[in-house]
Amino acid sequence: MQPLSRLVRKIIARINASVQAKQYWSKKLKGTTLFVDETFIEIGEKKRYLIAILNEHGQVVHFDFVEHRDAITIEKLLSVAENRLLTQFSLLVTDGLTAYIDV
Repeated sequence: MQPLSRLVRKIIARINASVQAKQYWSKKLKGTTLFVDETFIEIGEKKRYLIAILNEHGQVVHFDFVEHRDAITIEKLLSVAENRLLTQFSLLVTDGLTAYIDV
């Protein structure tokens, strides 16, 4: 892992350690539609992806900074997001990335 990606992980960990973040991430959210989008960040010669999952109310349900944006990774992130919802989601909206086809 590159030094910058370690730094980003540390920043995310520090933010998530705050009282407000713990309250937010423990709260169950309403929603039946999930929107998934990702962006890449180049660190040295490596690409990392920030994948964010939001509900139809614009609330961040889950996000992570990952090395791969394949179906297995996306399924894990969606599983965490689904556990934060009060009900099971019925619609997944994506940008058409082929990895979503296998999800």
